[in-house]
Amino acid sequence: MKIFELNTRKSEKKLLVIGLSLAVIFVVVGVLVFSYAMETLDAQAENLGVQDQSTYSAPFPDYTIVGFDNVLGNILLGVTSTFVVFVVTFGIARMLKRSKVK
Repeated sequence: MKIFELNTRKSEKKLLVIGLSLAVIFVVVGVLVFSYAMETLDAQAENLGVQDQSTYSAPFPDYTIVGFDNVLGNILLGVTSTFVVFVVTFGIARMLKRSKVK
């Protein structure tokens, strides 16, 4: 696709690769370090005997997606989400840059 062609300098390409690599590393480390822990507010609410009541039905209750309830699935989901956010953001930036040049 023309929208994703990089007509930038080599240093800018290198910076993009480094930033994306760091984001993926943070996702993997974050999943491995924090996937076992309960959320602090949920734990304190249980200690106090407080019951929750939803004001609306969330699409992914308790931040889980069926089929992605293991560590490997969470890593895959996190890395995929990181790339999706990058591609969408990069595409919007390229379109804005192109419209600004005209």
